[in-house]
Amino acid sequence: MCFETVGFPLVLTKKATYDDEQDKKQGFDPNAIVAKLPELVRMVHGSLESKPKLIDDFNEAHPDCSKNSIERKFKECFVKDKRDRDPKQRYYATPEVLETLDECFPGGVANQELVDLAEARIQPVLEEMRL
Repeated sequence: MCFETVGFPLVLTKKATYDDEQDKKQGFDPNAIVAKLPELVRMVHGSLESKPKLIDDFNEAHPDCSKNSIERKFKECFVKDKRDRDPKQRYYATPEVLETLDECFPGGVANQELVDLAEARIQPVLEEMRL
């Protein structure tokens, strides 16, 4: 028997491609999600909800955005991370996306509105842990 050695880490060369034409054919404006990005950040930042639930909820609130475009922005703009005193991983907007949305969220990650949202979302979990 002969085995070929493989080096790690593996490098994937094929990138996922998204078809905006598909969204257009289905009657969606592929740029609608760009206009709604601040609302997506407010909905997702600090959330403990699952990715499919967040995408479905946003699509329900904004039917002009396709699920594909929401999922695409989700992958580009958010990371699942444990920060500070988080007992669980949750979604946070990346500093890069907050920098592009500086008009809506001055101060980026330290923006008081985002800090308050994240704090409010973690409180029930922290209280549950104390019981």
